[in-house]
Amino acid sequence: MADMSTFKKPDMLESEVPETSDESIRNQRAKFFEAKNSELIGFVVESEEVAYALYNDYARRIGFSIRRAKQRYRRGESRLSMRQFVCSKERTKNAKKESKRSYSRNITRTGCQAFIRFSIDQEGRYTIQRHEMEHTHDFSDIRQRHLMRSQRSISDEQIELLKSFRKCGIKLSDAIRFLKCQCGGSPNIGFINIDAYNALANPDCKTFNGSDAKTLIEIFKERQKNEDDFFYNFDLDEDGRLCGFFFRDGIMKKDYDLFGDLVVHDTTYRTNKYDMICGPFVGMNQHTNNVMFGCGFIINERVESFV
Repeated sequence: MADMSTFKKPDMLESEVPETSDESIRNQRAKFFEAKNSELIGFVVESEEVAYALYNDYARRIGFSIRRAKQRYRRGESRLSMRQFVCSKERTKNAKKESKRSYSRNITRTGCQAFIRFSIDQEGRYTIQRHEMEHTHDFSDIRQRHLMRSQRSISDEQIELLKSFRKCGIKLSDAIRFLKCQCGGSPNIGFINIDAYNALANPDCKTFNGSDAKTLIEIFKERQKNEDDFFYNFDLDEDGRLCGFFFRDGIMKKDYDLFGDLVVHDTTYRTNKYDMICGPFVGMNQHTNNVMFGCGFIINERVESFV
């Protein structure tokens, strides 16, 4: 383990270091910031949570976001022997997959090689084994670093407070605005609006009741039996409750066959009893009128909800 007496004071303001309620993480973090880059090798922490928090705080100070990457298990065991965290811009887009898309996406991967690697001993302690610091992109402006994905998280206390506001009939957007005022602005709240919507959109908050779900599936089955081109699909959570569905009828299929060269997928609508996100797939016909190719309802905007 690195000798802590050799570490020097950080050239950063104390206010720049994000706060945490976990004493062990806060103590380890202070030591991490006091280390020179060349002295990080061999530094030891007690858990993956602390290891991730250290690198994430370092990333915020520099101006980049991180994510979990490689991990290696001990041969014949279920215990980890290596864990790696990387810059979120690591790797590049798959050109073959991108060429098949009917829409374009912002380029967020630049092939960045920055990462930190921890070896894990038999006692579960994480030792910094390698630290690559070279990036292939510009760093985030200090005024925008709170928007980076790895820097955002919504606490259980904040979720409960937002739930309380909603039960009182206060709009979620107004409740979030209130929290921002209480915290001294957006950079201090720790999350953005979509994080709050997703957090409150878990299956415990938004699921169909049994009778409505059963009725919906029965309608879909009946239509599929009577209509050749009717298609539907649905997802159940681990408790067997309906948490998302998609449907398309014959007219939608014909419209897609004719005008499906351009598809728009919009997920901004929540005007239904269960406050689920309505995501229609829409195009345009020869008369420049909107036509629908299909429609889905999901509980949140996480990636797994769209797959």
